Amino acid sequence: MRNLNRGGRSREKNKSQRGAAAVEAGFLLPLVLFVMLGLMDLGRYLWVQDVVREAASQGLRMAVLHEPDEAAVEDAAIREVRKGGLRLDPSVAVGPRQPGNFTNVQVSVPFSFLFLPDLGETDSWAVSASAEGICER
Repeated sequence: MRNLNRGGRSREKNKSQRGAAAVEAGFLLPLVLFVMLGLMDLGRYLWVQDVVREAASQGLRMAVLHEPDEAAVEDAAIREVRKGGLRLDPSVAVGPRQPGNFTNVQVSVPFSFLFLPDLGETDSWAVSASAEGICER
């Protein structure tokens, strides 16, 4: 069997391949990190969207099942946002509430991506959700 390390060609080939892995890692590592951090931002966005959707549902539940005023409906939605772990100030809009007619509650919170560059031309993003139901009071 022939020992390839003793031959001149094999040794020269090994020397020229030594830095190839470092160069490849240098090209791929930033791309992998960008994708990983982008997925973290996407996960945060989906989490905020879920919390806001639940806050709109709880606000609507308060609006159609009880006799509260609009401030109580807004407080219920804000409590749900806080319970979901968000420290953001939501804006809550309650639609007209008349018995037998549809009403809606819309909740919106500001959102900014941590790792991804600004997507689009807006300065800030808002995550909104609305819930609609029939007033039964």
